[in-house]
Amino acid sequence: MDKEDDILADHSQAIPEEDFKSDTYVLRKPCLVMFFSRTVPNMQYEKGKRYEKKTITIEDGSSTLANEEVDVDIGTIHDFLSGISRQTKMKPVFKLIRNPTLENIDDKLGELKDKGHKYGSFIFVICSYLDKGDEIEIYNGSVSIDHFFDKIKSFESMAAKPKLFLIQADDKKLIPTASITKGSTTFVTNVVTKKIPTDADKIVIFSTIPQVVVNRQLPAKQHTESGQSVSQSSEEPKSSLLIQAFIDVLRTNANMDLLSNTPFINGKVVELFRELDPTKVDIPVPLVTSTLTKQWLLGGSLHV
Repeated sequence: MDKEDDILADHSQAIPEEDFKSDTYVLRKPCLVMFFSRTVPNMQYEKGKRYEKKTITIEDGSSTLANEEVDVDIGTIHDFLSGISRQTKMKPVFKLIRNPTLENIDDKLGELKDKGHKYGSFIFVICSYLDKGDEIEIYNGSVSIDHFFDKIKSFESMAAKPKLFLIQADDKKLIPTASITKGSTTFVTNVVTKKIPTDADKIVIFSTIPQVVVNRQLPAKQHTESGQSVSQSSEEPKSSLLIQAFIDVLRTNANMDLLSNTPFINGKVVELFRELDPTKVDIPVPLVTSTLTKQWLLGGSLHV
């Protein structure tokens, strides 16, 4: 066991009675934020060029991800959660898994069976692309979102602790054809049958509106056939509509619980989208499912 594990370790699985009876989740330990990042889609490219998600560099020198170049969605969420932690004096623990394979996912989630006791809450941010049905692209194929849920739902170390799955899975059919050989620019509401989670203390927010929608005026990061990178514009890239809306609403309604905020998040996504293109009527708004048993004040007083 390394020094960090020794300091953070608290092998007691007991929950104080007052915490158990509380109407809100009482968080006495740091939040684990685990990022799964796939920035390039598994598909054909046009004339040797390929579309990639926009990236920024994490400038917080105190973060475990300091100086890492990451998906702009990940960087934006990282900075938001770091800002909240300055108020609560309990910094989240950030972990980044780039281009995950199924083995990577199983290994990283599997570690929580023994190490989940170190954390009071969990945020899993999955930034990738939508594959068939509701599967998410990974490095060596695709994986069902249910796979993430099923992997951890039996872990006693995570029981009665709130878990957020924030999923930005760009629908490749909605990526402009100027960048990618497949797809259509017509936006339609996708009706997809999804299994509602049956295990407790989890909330899922799942958006398929591509990040490129808010960065149309910026040239996509491209590579020549030889692999040489073509530099991006100096203009700062923007995060996906879901991430923008999530942060804006939680800042505005900091003292409202997360589930109650989700209609406002979806409303903000629609508002932001129509600012970009007022002619579109049908918008694939984020899907929200929840089995939370208490109020989670994610934007306000997170810890005691």
